[in-house]
Amino acid sequence: MAKDLASLPPKQEKELTALLYNRPEAAAKLAISVRTLDEQMAAGNLKFCRIGRSIRFRPAALEDFITANETRN
Repeated sequence: MAKDLASLPPKQEKELTALLYNRPEAAAKLAISVRTLDEQMAAGNLKFCRIGRSIRFRPAALEDFITANETRN
């Protein structure tokens, strides 16, 4: 697959490889600190995937977190 990615334009390559975000990337996407992200994970408010020792987040999980925390005043 690495050979296939090398033949793609850089923008498409990034889109294909951004299926999961690591903790700093997810925190940046949500505009919160990594510590706050960890607190939300521990509270069960944010779904994540554990791959070996790594923690990763689906873009949909970040969207669900945002939706769950929206206020309707």
